[in-house]
Amino acid sequence: MIIETMFCDNTHDTELYKKIGANGIAEMIASGIAGRAVPKKAENKPAQIAGTAKNNVGLYYQAHVEDYGWLDAVHDGQVAGTTGKNKRLEAIRIDTRKLKNVKLKVIAHIQDIGDVDYGYIDHNTIIGTVGKGKRLEAIHIISEGLDKKKIYIQAHYANDGWGKTVQGNAGSYGLVKAMQAIKIWIK
Repeated sequence: MIIETMFCDNTHDTELYKKIGANGIAEMIASGIAGRAVPKKAENKPAQIAGTAKNNVGLYYQAHVEDYGWLDAVHDGQVAGTTGKNKRLEAIRIDTRKLKNVKLKVIAHIQDIGDVDYGYIDHNTIIGTVGKGKRLEAIHIISEGLDKKKIYIQAHYANDGWGKTVQGNAGSYGLVKAMQAIKIWIK
C-alpha cells in the first residue's frame, strides 16, 4: 500500500507541515488508518537521568512517558521518567520479582478516569494508560511482606518540581497536576 504523506493546497497545510514536519504528518495519517496512536520511534527516547539508587534492595520500576514510550527500568529510588522536558508520566510498571514474599497492591488516579484499583500487581501490570494521552496523577502502593520496612515514593510534578517523600502514596488528587517522574524505594 502506498500512502501519500502530504498534499499541500492551502496555508493551513503549510503551517502544519512547518510545525510537525513530514514525519509528524505521516504519524497522523498512520494513526488515522490504524484507529489508534502509533508508537514513536525508539530514537526519540531521551537519555533518562536515573541518578544514584538509595540502596540495592531490588525494587525495579519503569516509566511510560508522553511521546517517548517506555523508558529503561530503574531501581531502588532512582528517577523513572523525565524532568525539565514538560512530558507527562502516563504509566509505570513495578517489578518485585527480586524481593521474596513481597506483594504490592496499587491504586492509581488517572486523568479523566479517576481511581483505578489494580489489586495485587505483578511485573507485567501496567499502572496507568498507554496510547490514550492520559496523565498519571497519583499512586497509592500498599505493601505486604516487608517486615518492618516501608515503601516510599517521591513524585516530580509539572511546574512544581519534586514533592515531599511520602510513605506509600504520592500524587495530586483533585489538583489536576501531572506527575512527570517518580522515585520508589524500600527502607
